[in-house]
Amino acid sequence: MEEMVLNIRKAEIDDVDDIIKMMDDFSQELGDPPYKTTKELLIDVGIKSEGGFDILVAASDELVAGYVITTSAYSTVHGAIGLYVEDLYVRKDMRAVGIGLVLIRETAKRAAEVGGKFLRWDADIDNVNAIDFYHKIGGERETENTLMQLSGDNFSRFIRTQ
Repeated sequence: MEEMVLNIRKAEIDDVDDIIKMMDDFSQELGDPPYKTTKELLIDVGIKSEGGFDILVAASDELVAGYVITTSAYSTVHGAIGLYVEDLYVRKDMRAVGIGLVLIRETAKRAAEVGGKFLRWDADIDNVNAIDFYHKIGGERETENTLMQLSGDNFSRFIRTQ
């Protein structure tokens, strides 16, 4: 049996259907409602535009095995730029062979290439496999901070309030 060769590269328009399918799988695995990301958003903001968000994929000629989505970040504590990892996902049937490690390492290298000094992410509190993975690569749980978010109706109300 021939070994599959995966390349880590920027996502292309032809990858979007696979990425959306993996996002659907990701939300189901976590017990979340379906994610609201659309094909159009991935293409227009993640692939075609500079400065929106970046998508890397682990892909062969036949399939996309995993993806990572990142945005720029800045830390006043570190006094440095870095990347925020929004999603890191590997297809269930492709896990435990190092694809996630290769994706996150390439993400860190790309951050360093532009002067980045850190990666930041959050993990679903019930996703023990992800938390274990992040600990193994040297990730540390922040104890001084609480993740906060302003979204949905609260966001809309907030921007309308004087």
